[in-house]
Amino acid sequence: MSKYTKNKKFSAYCIKRINSFLNNTDKIQISSDTKTLHDIRTDIKKLRSVFILTIMSDKKFKESVFYRNNVIILKRIFRLAGKIREAELILIEAVGTGISPEIADKVKASVQKSMEIYRSEFADLMTGFKKDSFIEIKKYYKKTDKKFKGKKILLICLNLLRKEFQKIKLLTVVNHSPENLHAIRKHLKNICTTGNFLHKINHNKRLALFIRICEKEEIKLGNWHDKIIFAEYLRVFLNIKDNNINKTKSEYFQINYEKNNELLDSLYTDLYNIFCNTYTKNQLKKFILSD
Repeated sequence: MSKYTKNKKFSAYCIKRINSFLNNTDKIQISSDTKTLHDIRTDIKKLRSVFILTIMSDKKFKESVFYRNNVIILKRIFRLAGKIREAELILIEAVGTGISPEIADKVKASVQKSMEIYRSEFADLMTGFKKDSFIEIKKYYKKTDKKFKGKKILLICLNLLRKEFQKIKLLTVVNHSPENLHAIRKHLKNICTTGNFLHKINHNKRLALFIRICEKEEIKLGNWHDKIIFAEYLRVFLNIKDNNINKTKSEYFQINYEKNNELLDSLYTDLYNIFCNTYTKNQLKKFILSD
């Protein structure tokens, strides 16, 4: 593949990510359904990886007005959409989780009230949403065909992947805490987004396999995150709202504590096998730079 083609693919990939986000912002203003909210958050996560790559390629990009404007609005959209999604998950989990109907009703009433506030704030945010800065950033990417030189793009992607790889590797051998899993999930997302772009350039089968494995682990971590959202909310809710439910609280959290520990151990075992036993940073270099 020629240097020019690599540059074109880099530019096209970045623009595609922006277009996907803008299309979903149009959809959400028509109908704020759960799927579109989730898609917007996914778009923003991918844009984050794209922007990291761009900054590594062009330091001036970070100082541009359109980049700074984009980051501010993306953070606000991401956080509000995340609050709505978590509220929806809590409402789903509040049914049939082993807590009393009385407590479940209290939880649902509290969450529904919060969700109404979040949705109102999100609607106001999207009503005032303007595409101008994103149009400007698309123009920037259209110029990258000539700005970046062939192999530089591959080396930048390799540098990012190796950094994320090392961060995950270190986190798998230290304290096996939920907090570390949250961090690992973010690093996995960067690996998957960058890796999928790289595969469009070099079509390396071993790289594709590595990315598929990472994507599966990221999905597992996402499912784990969804499961603990309700438990975390319930713990805070019970401590604040009612002091006479120690029996319910202890029974529920004892069962879920054991399940969560088993799942936690399983996830860390998988991650250790991938990032400490199966793959190395040098292998990634071969996957990416091989013709």
